[in-house]
Amino acid sequence: DALQGLRRFEAAVESYDRANALEAGVPEIYNNRGVALQALGKFEDAIASYDQAVYLNASYAQAWSNRGNALRSLGRYDEALPNYDRAIALEPTYADAHANRAGAFDEMERPAEAIAGYETAVTLTPAFVDAKRRLLALYMQGTDDTARIARLADDLAEHAGRQAAAELRGRKTLPDFRIQHDLEQADYLMKNGHAFAGLSAAR
Repeated sequence: DALQGLRRFEAAVESYDRANALEAGVPEIYNNRGVALQALGKFEDAIASYDQAVYLNASYAQAWSNRGNALRSLGRYDEALPNYDRAIALEPTYADAHANRAGAFDEMERPAEAIAGYETAVTLTPAFVDAKRRLLALYMQGTDDTARIARLADDLAEHAGRQAAAELRGRKTLPDFRIQHDLEQADYLMKNGHAFAGLSAAR
């Protein structure tokens, strides 16, 4: 349930704090800590954690994009956009950053820029179902090109079906699954004293 989910993210933050105490200066820990804080709705704390990540590694595109997401969650779009721009400049093929930037434009009611960003994201990652869903919605709102809409709808149905099948087989890629992996990694660090670089990312 929702309460159990919150407890898992709280446990993740505690694990990252313990990891930081054992080995300070690992940017991935600060990034993943920010992801967990963001999931708890603690956006200012998440931003502070991402600040540490990019201070330690200014080329950390994932942390820049995640920082943009936290700012966007606070409605601070003008501050969020440069973070996505920085992530994209560092990694031009980073589909999530393009989609996140498009999402900000979408929420700002700038559909042309949102469509351009989503199109780039799905070109880079054809199986990017969430971006395709939003792109289809924008197409349906703003174009009479029924052939284009039909093509995207068919493509979306195919990839969404594949994703559902994968999840039924237990190969989930949801944030909660990533956090479980990170908890295990943090525990490993505590036992073995190795550097930790988890997989979690806010999209």
